[in-house]
Amino acid sequence: MVATVWRIRGALPPVLRPVRMPADGPAADSASVAAIAGLCHHSTSYHLADGLLDYPEYLSHLDRDEAAGATIGEARDIAGCLRCQPLLDCGADLLLQNRGSGARW
Repeated sequence: MVATVWRIRGALPPVLRPVRMPADGPAADSASVAAIAGLCHHSTSYHLADGLLDYPEYLSHLDRDEAAGATIGEARDIAGCLRCQPLLDCGADLLLQNRGSGARW
């Protein structure tokens, strides 16, 4: 089985490095939570919102659509406070993409 690589899109601050994360299971959940916590404590609000927009794809893979929707909502709230239209658009695109797929985002 090939491990899936989940990484943050876009420019990364020097403190963050792309990490190979486990594909599934508790180790992947822990790594994802740690990555988001790292963004909260060591990065900008922009990078946190961008990282949060990567997380729903992983959650959807685990059939955790409600959590994925909440994560998109949180990222869009941050993007709204920043008045960052590209992040708002990305969140809207994720919502539209997954409406047709049966996901409950």
